[in-house]
Order: sequence, then structure tokens, then C-alpha cells
Amino acid sequence: MNISTIEPTASAANSHDNVVEVLETLKDSYHGYRECADKAKDHDFKIRCADLALKRKQMFNELKSVANYMGDLSLPEKDEPSGSVAAVFHRIYVDLKALITRGDAEAIAEEIHRGEQVLLNTYAECLEKADLSLTVRDLLVNQQTEIRRDVAGIDVEVLRHAA
Repeated sequence: MNISTIEPTASAANSHDNVVEVLETLKDSYHGYRECADKAKDHDFKIRCADLALKRKQMFNELKSVANYMGDLSLPEKDEPSGSVAAVFHRIYVDLKALITRGDAEAIAEEIHRGEQVLLNTYAECLEKADLSLTVRDLLVNQQTEIRRDVAGIDVEVLRHAA
């Protein structure tokens, strides 16, 4: 049997679509943090955002590589996000960009929370709906936990600067 002629099953297509959605949302999160790092006035907050941008890029690369290897993903041809998730992130980061220019760390943190909640919801939907390999499922759960920690860290940053 020639593997290249096997048609993907409905569950494989479902896994692919869900993993692509997580990847697109991770990419948006990366760009949002990168924008924060470039525009933030507070040095510590700038570094924190740059670190989180790098972390999101690493998560993106790791998920893309592992999911492709495990068969939960055939690499997407397009680079730009599409659909409703992209629209949500676009609105969030347009709002975020306006806040960054004012340099209000607390307001920026609130916008980051909104964006990261979209990311966490995307992870939850993927884990709930997709028929994933155990390796990819474990990776998604670990990344989701890491994102929750990052959001809590943003809260600590804001409180520290507010004091």
C-alpha cells in the first residue's frame, strides 16, 4: 500500500483544522507580544513581553513540528490567520496598540488577558473536539498550562508596577 495515496479520514481532517487554529492563534499571540515589547515604555514590562513573544514562537514551532511528525497536521500552505479567531485577535491587538502608545501597563495587561483568553479557549476547543495523537494532546495540555502561568505572571508584573 502506498502511504501517499491514503485519503485523510474525517477525524484526521478535524485534528488538522483544530491544530491549525491553535497555530494561527499562537502566531497572533506572538505578534501581539512583539508589538508590546517594541512599544512599551516600562523597561521590565518590555522585557517580559519580549520573553513571552519568544515563548509563543517556540510553542508555535514545537507544536507545528510535533503535530506534523505525529500526523495530526499536514503543514498549512498559507501563513496568514483566517476566520473568526483572526478577526478577534485583530480587534484585540488594535485596541492593544492604542493602549501601548499611551503606555498604560494595567490597561495593556487587561488587553493581554483578553487575547490570551482567546488563545486558551482555542486550546480547550482543540483538546475537546480533535481526535489527536497522545503526543500532541500532551503537548497541547502542557502549553495550555504554561500560558495560564504566563497570564498570572502578567498580573504580578502589573501589581508590582502599580505599587
